Amino acid sequence: MTTLFIAVASITFLYFFLALTRLTWRIFHIHVCVICASVATTWLALLILYLLGYPIDPTVLAILMGGSVVGSMYKLQDLFLKKGWQKFWIIRWSLIVLGFTFVWSVLNERWLMAAVTAGVGIVIWLAVWPLVIGKRQRIVIEKVSETEIAKSSGAGWEKAKAEFEEKMKHCCD
Repeated sequence: MTTLFIAVASITFLYFFLALTRLTWRIFHIHVCVICASVATTWLALLILYLLGYPIDPTVLAILMGGSVVGSMYKLQDLFLKKGWQKFWIIRWSLIVLGFTFVWSVLNERWLMAAVTAGVGIVIWLAVWPLVIGKRQRIVIEKVSETEIAKSSGAGWEKAKAEFEEKMKHCCD
């Protein structure tokens, strides 16, 4: 099997599995985009196989990892702009540069560069994150009640299907 086929099959399986089970919410206790979690899990697994010496196409791996870098930047952009940060372009630039440098370093097994890049990213994160979140912000967790689960079986199947399709339209909101 080719790396591309494995990646597409993995993302497809994980997407529907995570969407149907809401496993990301249960694990992280916050809303995590299902497609983002599927892609990240796929490239993490492929990266481990690649580093263990399996014949994994690094181009596919790089595309998935780069997508996660850009996706993370866009997700954080919304958070920063909601907090009124007018100079988010500085953070966006540093996230992209550090993210792509880290990905290149890992794929080329330049471990010192990867460690330095990760260290710089962590220092920036620790310096900036408390300013963004603030002391009073709370994360709201969406919980599924037993009655909602009961409604989705039997006669309420069509309604549950429509609700699921609507949620998938806004999975990254």
